[in-house]
Amino acid sequence: MKKVGLMSWALFFVLVSIAFASGNYNNTEIGKILNSIGTPTQTETAKAPSPEKLCEYLVDVDGWKSGECDKLKMSGTPAGDILKVEKEYRNGDKNITIIIFNGVMAQSSWAPFASEVKVNNEKEFVEFSSIDGYRCGINYNKMEHKGSIVIPLTDDIKNKSPNAIMGVYFENVDYKDAIDFTKNFDVEALVHLFQ
Repeated sequence: MKKVGLMSWALFFVLVSIAFASGNYNNTEIGKILNSIGTPTQTETAKAPSPEKLCEYLVDVDGWKSGECDKLKMSGTPAGDILKVEKEYRNGDKNITIIIFNGVMAQSSWAPFASEVKVNNEKEFVEFSSIDGYRCGINYNKMEHKGSIVIPLTDDIKNKSPNAIMGVYFENVDYKDAIDFTKNFDVEALVHLFQ
């Protein structure tokens, strides 16, 4: 993953840590955000598998070189355990990164797609599809051949805010090829891990 993505995660966790260390996160900006997303029953009781378990589902893919599965877990937050796993795949100049994460970041990652607004112009499009029967949002830059696919890891996206997301970030790859690549992973099993 690019350094910008890692820096944004690092900043998020630093802000959350400061908020919780102060003992009164409700009066901090991050506390206000956490309180505004989901009810306590959605966040406190949300099931979260271990990062090691999630990494088992980020399998190697024939024809692609892959790195190690990076793991991160933060415990003791009002939103429950927050975790992220990430694995990068390369094939020549093609690059696909799979990220699975939960909590506030998952809910905010799905938010742009929740209204189901579609965009299609000469530069980019935002579209919806399904992978293994699960709804997903696609954002694709036609000029640069890069984009993302966001898959809420829930069995009822119409009635539930997603507790977890599988993000597929791709460069030098057509979005249809990125969708096909994503079918190498057991999305249904991942959904069940977070239910």
